[in-house]
Amino acid sequence: YGEYPLPFFLELVEKAARYAGLEEDYSQACMADLGSGTGRLVLWAAINQRWKSCLGVELLPDLHRVATEQLALARASECAELIRADDVVYENASWDDAALGHLDVVFSYTTCLQDMVRDGDGVLHELTE
Repeated sequence: YGEYPLPFFLELVEKAARYAGLEEDYSQACMADLGSGTGRLVLWAAINQRWKSCLGVELLPDLHRVATEQLALARASECAELIRADDVVYENASWDDAALGHLDVVFSYTTCLQDMVRDGDGVLHELTE
């Protein structure tokens, strides 16, 4: 496990947004990071583009807690003006329990769930439809 490179993350999100039919303006679009950990990529997306909403979904309570604490610190500091997204939310939930139907772009940095997508099981398969 390692940190995902921020420039490459933005490149992938931009390509996914174009694939989803979004132009340069994402202000009416919603993006999510499934398995968001401490929320680093969600916050980076919120800083680098004006989204309607950026969502992080993390199952592990300790990682979710760190994400919400870091977001609160960012909002309470001079960094708050850097956040361009209208809303940034972190959910402590499994992918199957989170409300994901409104999303335009979904990111998931995982290498262990390929069979679920290929075999048609679970939320990752549903999101690729």
